[in-house]
Amino acid sequence: AIVSTALTLALGSPRRDGATMWTFARLHYDIYAPAIAEWNASGKPPVQLFEETSRQFNLGVGRTRSREFVVVTSGSGDTSEVRLLPAGDVNGAPRVVVPRRSGVEYYVEHRPGTFYIWTNDTAKTFRVVTAPESDPAAWTEMVPARPDVAITGLSAFKNHLVIEQRRG
Repeated sequence: AIVSTALTLALGSPRRDGATMWTFARLHYDIYAPAIAEWNASGKPPVQLFEETSRQFNLGVGRTRSREFVVVTSGSGDTSEVRLLPAGDVNGAPRVVVPRRSGVEYYVEHRPGTFYIWTNDTAKTFRVVTAPESDPAAWTEMVPARPDVAITGLSAFKNHLVIEQRRG
């Protein structure tokens, strides 16, 4: 039986000088230990981003479509919590968007200056809110929840936003 595994994701981040800085996010899973997300930049020693101590939550690492933020998501069947870290800040600490609340899921996407978040905080069919980069917890409703349409995803592009929905 497999009791321990690791997943490594390469996250290329553009620098101001036009070059790409490669960083690596690594997830460690072990049935006997907490899940750990690490950040490793260009051969430097790894830095722990987050340790999920609750066995009820899975841990995921990715980046926003804008490539400007690393996203560390803790999730269970009906609850999530997202941490964000600027992609070029290898020494920074991820900041929590909003603390987890039982039964509330939210997911984050980014376009320069704004976070786009889909959440089921007010309805099980989800709604879309926005928040400024400076305060990701300051949510303003953009697309209200509808009882007959579930929002299932969101992609932020330079000039438009795609909201995935399911009717019924």
